[in-house]
Amino acid sequence: VVLSVVVFMKLVVQPAIDSIYKSTYEPDGKDRDVDFHSIKHLHEVGAYVPQVKEMGFDQPLLACDISEIDPDLIGWKDNFKGFEPHNLVKDAHEVSAAKPMHRVFSIVKEWPFSAAASGSISDAAG
Repeated sequence: VVLSVVVFMKLVVQPAIDSIYKSTYEPDGKDRDVDFHSIKHLHEVGAYVPQVKEMGFDQPLLACDISEIDPDLIGWKDNFKGFEPHNLVKDAHEVSAAKPMHRVFSIVKEWPFSAAASGSISDAAG
């Protein structure tokens, strides 16, 4: 009976506990040594920029302040009007100009690429 309990603990309980505390992630593929800043303008990648798709509008409505990010990260362009007519933040400020407004929109920021910072990260990791 004791042997059965030990075997059960080793084969069933131990793996269950290990699965909670140990990572099972295995990378698939190799690092291509391509920095995000060098491909973001190609529209192959983008950032999460909160947007609302609404019927009657050609483009999504931006639900965040985009003044601190590269427009290439948004994922679409309005070549005629730009982003301002699609930005809900501007409308909210106009509507609430008479009274203080609590922050209701997401903050989206981009920290531009710095070659010096890039070198220090890889030096620290290696």
